[in-house]
Amino acid sequence: MVQVNSEIGPLKKVMLHRPGNELKRVHPFHLQEMLFEDTPLLEKAQAEHDTFAGILRENGVEILYQEDMFAQAMKNESERSAFVEEFLDRSAIPSIGLRDRLAEYYNGLPLDEFVERVYTGVLKSEFDGGDSLGAVTYLDDLFLVNPLPNSYFTRDSSINIADGVILSHMGKPYRQREPLLMKYIHRGADEYRDNPTQDFYSMEPPYGIEGGDVLILSDKVVCIGCTERTQPGAKSVQERFRGRLCLRDGARPQCHASRWNVDHGRSGRVPVQPLPERQCERVQADPRFRWRQDAARRLRLEQGARRCAW
Repeated sequence: MVQVNSEIGPLKKVMLHRPGNELKRVHPFHLQEMLFEDTPLLEKAQAEHDTFAGILRENGVEILYQEDMFAQAMKNESERSAFVEEFLDRSAIPSIGLRDRLAEYYNGLPLDEFVERVYTGVLKSEFDGGDSLGAVTYLDDLFLVNPLPNSYFTRDSSINIADGVILSHMGKPYRQREPLLMKYIHRGADEYRDNPTQDFYSMEPPYGIEGGDVLILSDKVVCIGCTERTQPGAKSVQERFRGRLCLRDGARPQCHASRWNVDHGRSGRVPVQPLPERQCERVQADPRFRWRQDAARRLRLEQGARRCAW
């Protein structure tokens, strides 16, 4: 059972993802859309991760691995079939016939290979798409199903708050399927099967929200920032949270600049106090902000051109 009332106190248990073969799928010509600045070295990434995980264990933290928990959830055949349908729906498969062949392919894989293929995706060169229109078009595409190279940022795709979870509504196409893994983990992994986690905010609402913009300050205050990836759709957030989190008796929401604060504790109901959208938009309207964005974009393009020339 999840119970997170602070991200400042001692850490007892954490879910991590050890970098895997999905990092080998990061292509130098697609760095920007994959949200990478360079192609990573898998062995070095794994060594750094193992050092980090070792430090956590030395300090008494129990580590659960996302890939293991996902495999536990996928042992249920009906859950696996449902996941495949949702996963492919969000994978932009270019034709119905190709999508059906991929669904059959995923459902027919042994469990370990199935989990691996969810993370690494499917290259065009390693799958026979038959004579479907989707298989013979978009010839420049590398993948039929894109990999999940950013999945080791597990705090982005979901956020545990109190005894529930926010499943992120992620803005970048390459990351929009990551919360799906967390959705099925929270209702089917051994850790949660007997007590599925309550979903405070599903992936469906039109307003984006990601874990990097959410901070649990205490058992009374949650801050949600307004950023490029978390939009100021406060009304939608309010409806999702209202009546779902618990409040200590007498607790009241507080507002701080460019954040929404949600009070919660052990009894009562939650009011959410959003800031006016103008306050959240003010930073992006600042010409200095736009100038920094344009300069960073030009630098990325120049670096990409130099890398291709080399």
